[in-house]
Amino acid sequence: MIERTVDTTVGRVTVYLSEKTTSVPFVFLHGVYLDHSIWNNIIEDSFFSNQSFILIDMPLHGKSKEIHATWDLDQCAKMLLEILEALHVESVIAVGHSWGSMVILRSAHLHPEKFNRIILCNMPYEKLSPSSKLLVKLRHSMLTFSDFYYHQAAKSMMAKSSIQMNPHLLETFISMMSTLSKDELKKTDQEVLLNAADTSHLIHTLKIPTVMIKGKEDYVPLPSLTLRYTISGGHISPLEAPQEVISIIKSNVRS
Repeated sequence: MIERTVDTTVGRVTVYLSEKTTSVPFVFLHGVYLDHSIWNNIIEDSFFSNQSFILIDMPLHGKSKEIHATWDLDQCAKMLLEILEALHVESVIAVGHSWGSMVILRSAHLHPEKFNRIILCNMPYEKLSPSSKLLVKLRHSMLTFSDFYYHQAAKSMMAKSSIQMNPHLLETFISMMSTLSKDELKKTDQEVLLNAADTSHLIHTLKIPTVMIKGKEDYVPLPSLTLRYTISGGHISPLEAPQEVISIIKSNVRS
């Protein structure tokens, strides 16, 4: 893959490009505490050997560390569009996980012509309740005990069965999350969880072919769309059930 940076509304973002170029590339956006590598098992499938793709390290995550002090979800939506413009991409098939899905949804409403179709995994779209917001803030008090915090976060986001079947998933998650400082974790939680608005209305007014995916044990509900799938695992479907995600991508891109 080719690594490069793009200057955007939120700051300097690192992206990874495939060597191959096709007319409609895939773009992949990951969720909180992770980085672009959660898609490795997806893009290593033979299906993607003939596809071009763009992987993005989201703000403050992976190598995207040169980020402005102030940013929010709406600016992340502009960030995605700016990256596509900088790369001279006319249209994409966008695949998102959690935060990445939230960004794609907002970008698709700003400029629907840029999206051939979208595949959204484990996307939170309801505003957090006051009790859930309080829980997020209470969790921050545990950041002093970083190892404990990382393990608890991983266990809350993945199904027990996934960890039992593949204990390496826990290490993979923690290795990515541990690259974030306490301030970066708090800022991410603030903008992606605490400040996120309800976007149910955006889902139901989409004019782009859309697929929704969630893990069986995911805390995020599925909205009432025609193309929706429940697969094994919890909130991190691309890591927990990559083959199932690949199968859904294939069936909907080829149709």
